[in-house]
Amino acid sequence: MRKFFRNYFSFNQVEVKGIRALLVVLVCLIGTYFLVPVVLRSNHKFDTSQYQAKVDSFMAHSAVDTVSDEEIRLNKGHYYSKYNKPLKDENGNFIMRPFDPNGLPAEIWMQMGLSEKQAAVIKSFEAKGGKFKIKDDLKKMIVISDNFYKKIEPFLVFAEINDEVVTDHPALSLDINHASKEDFMMLNGIKDFVAEGIVKYRNRLGGFTSVDQLKEIKVMMYVNERITNNLESHFFITSYSIKKININLAEWTEMAPHPYLGGEIATQIINYRKKNGIFKNADDFKKASLVDDVIYAKLVPYLSFSH
Repeated sequence: MRKFFRNYFSFNQVEVKGIRALLVVLVCLIGTYFLVPVVLRSNHKFDTSQYQAKVDSFMAHSAVDTVSDEEIRLNKGHYYSKYNKPLKDENGNFIMRPFDPNGLPAEIWMQMGLSEKQAAVIKSFEAKGGKFKIKDDLKKMIVISDNFYKKIEPFLVFAEINDEVVTDHPALSLDINHASKEDFMMLNGIKDFVAEGIVKYRNRLGGFTSVDQLKEIKVMMYVNERITNNLESHFFITSYSIKKININLAEWTEMAPHPYLGGEIATQIINYRKKNGIFKNADDFKKASLVDDVIYAKLVPYLSFSH
């Protein structure tokens, strides 16, 4: 038996050295298998800073406008009342404000003072193709008493009827820098999601400097062509205070959301300041060639150069 084991399981000096070397290699491989992932996780982190500016720029641009394409799709073609929500005072009384009687929901008529049956008569009149074109048209409705007519007469506004501008009553015109979402909806053709898009874009800009800037808003494509082709007859700008960006002190997060800047240009402005110092005035900013002439002309009213 001893001879058997000696013949088959004994090793000479060379074989013993080989086995030892093999064990060392095996131990190293096992150690590497368990240790390398730990070392990589703790000591090596992927540097994403070089891509962060582009990611932030994308996020800044997609935040704003406005209203999402899905919201546009769902709301397209849907009629919205000129009253977004019934407005009441602290005593629960309905607050009158300018409105177009055409298409006004029965609930609003009832909040104004009509009964359910009276409101139903008006809606039946509209369902048969009836339209209120002038104030006297409402007097002809048997369900509208003289007292109720006197109550609503000062607030009646007729916008566009059958693609023709009614000249019997002055068209509703809005100050786009002070109008609320509900105010925009009083203009026939401005729906809920459009009004919301205008207000959001105005907030991003810091205020409008021209009514033509409305054409920059994506949702305006769903507004009646007669309005978009003749903006100044429906909108105006009174004295206003534009919210300006101090181009010498503003951080990236303040500049990036602005429609005329964005994340990439904001990054370039910050890098330029670090290398060349502050911008002394608008001409100094223009010479830096950070934006083209078109963007420069639109952007300058929103910049200040104090330091």
